[in-house]
Amino acid sequence: MNRYTRALFRKVLAHDVVHSVRDDRTKRLLETIGLRAWNTGCPTLWALTPEHCARIPRSKSPAVVFTLTSYQPDRTNDAAMVGILREHYRRICFWPQGVDDLAYLRSLSDMSGIEIVPPNVDAYSAVLETGVDYVGNRLHGGIFALQHGCRAIIVSIDYRAREMGKDYSLTLVERPDIAAELPGMIEDSWETRLDGLDFALIDRWKAQFNVGS
Repeated sequence: MNRYTRALFRKVLAHDVVHSVRDDRTKRLLETIGLRAWNTGCPTLWALTPEHCARIPRSKSPAVVFTLTSYQPDRTNDAAMVGILREHYRRICFWPQGVDDLAYLRSLSDMSGIEIVPPNVDAYSAVLETGVDYVGNRLHGGIFALQHGCRAIIVSIDYRAREMGKDYSLTLVERPDIAAELPGMIEDSWETRLDGLDFALIDRWKAQFNVGS
């Protein structure tokens, strides 16, 4: 943060309320410029209660939906991920969240056997409702899968996934570690559990605005 951004944030962000932030790094950043903040986690996590997470399967599905991020490519490791998914799942679906994601996939891999999910939320939801696993480097694509009760492995490609994973125990694999770690993660049985979400603090933050749970 430089002098300009410090001044900008102090001008545009409120001084009479506590801000909700999604990770401890952001909380500390706001506090350094004199603003108050609570780490409530990203609102996309708020529905992932212990009861919800307990219903997410522990073992792999026969099918997987995966994502890529064309604007932050890593051709070697992204191609390795596609190859691993071919080896470990009977049905493979690809959801192009971004406008260039499908072209990027075509540049990486033979498309045979890969089902393309139309690039809209309704189509993605419909696939998730069939009980697939999710593997991919779209952070909120993975969180959306968790919201739909799917087992999700998020490939960490930037600080957002890394910081949220550290604070809330999201199931992550770093992209350089895909070849070594992803096969075992797919085949192992594990519990989805988000640690660190403070639901009482979330309600307290909402109460500033007279918003219920």
